Amino acid sequence: MSLILNKKLLGVIGICLPVFLANCAPQDKVAMLERRIDGLVLENASLNKKINAMQGEQAMTLKSGQADLYNRVEQVEAEILRLNGLIEQIEYRNKQDKQEVMRFASEVKEQIDKINERNKMMNEAMAPVGPEIPDDGRKVTAPVQTGAPVVAPPAPAPVKEVNPYDRGVELYKQKDFKEAKKSFQVYIDKNPNGDKLDSAYFWLGDCEFGMGRYEEAILEYQKVISKFSKSNKAPAALLKQAMSFEKLGDKQSAKILYEKLLKQYPKSEQAPVAQKELAKFK
Repeated sequence: MSLILNKKLLGVIGICLPVFLANCAPQDKVAMLERRIDGLVLENASLNKKINAMQGEQAMTLKSGQADLYNRVEQVEAEILRLNGLIEQIEYRNKQDKQEVMRFASEVKEQIDKINERNKMMNEAMAPVGPEIPDDGRKVTAPVQTGAPVVAPPAPAPVKEVNPYDRGVELYKQKDFKEAKKSFQVYIDKNPNGDKLDSAYFWLGDCEFGMGRYEEAILEYQKVISKFSKSNKAPAALLKQAMSFEKLGDKQSAKILYEKLLKQYPKSEQAPVAQKELAKFK
């Protein structure tokens, strides 16, 4: 609108000014003023054109930013769907693993019962035999044995039940991750309120990590983070969870978790490690 008004105004000036100046100024000055007016018209048009171009660029920039945002939202939704699918698969596997653990515990109990029964039979066989009483009531003296007296062997010591948590730690140190995982699961099942429950879940994650099952490890570490957020195992689980994502090639998720660790547990011993790992993404 400003360009149209300026053109009309300058047009009127362009018509009236030569008539006025014809009687009071030389012709060359009139021509100079006319050229000045034409220059101003062109400059005004150029400025309006630049303003319109700048407005167009801003609109394009906003549209581009919106498009990027929509693309990122779609990527996040796709990632959520992918992770939900993984969670369903892993939960199914965990259910099968739990059944395997119960079967293993049943077999162990059966073996222990057999050992105890065998020990009982041996103890009965080794027990000293007293004098026999015949049917007519007469007492029969047992023959006197010569030489060294027969001494019954000592009864075997009772089998001491090993704490499944301690057994799991020993098996993990031996890199027997599969058996270690079973022992930790037995501890969790038998001690739903145990004082080492947070550590047991963390060890489960480490067993999965040691076997290269990083998706399963992520789920086990998440149990520590969700259920025991105030435990000293929470920052450790967060760190190992980020490392698991990095092993899977998901560097974006790993970066987010490293930053979360630094924000929620800045004074933890895992914080410097997270800072070092985060520096690799810059």
